[in-house]
Amino acid sequence: MSHQPICVQDGSDPVLLFTFTAEGINGKGLLTLEKSDLNDIGISTLGRRLELYEEIKKLTSKQEEKASTKSEGHHDIFACIVDTRK
Repeated sequence: MSHQPICVQDGSDPVLLFTFTAEGINGKGLLTLEKSDLNDIGISTLGRRLELYEEIKKLTSKQEEKASTKSEGHHDIFACIVDTRK
């Protein structure tokens, strides 16, 4: 199974990026994660899990809205979730 390269921008959380990459989670897989999965992969603080889960839900919703048009690509979604700039 091949994975698309993950493109991240300055401001990304390298630990989070490493965690997802080490677990084999790409953009498409990211959209299927549940809160309990985040704990299972080592995101130990509740606040961080809740924050990430909310971002995942937002991205999932955006992907569903774009389903009828050309998607920007799952690696782009992955980059969005690991970007800590706000």
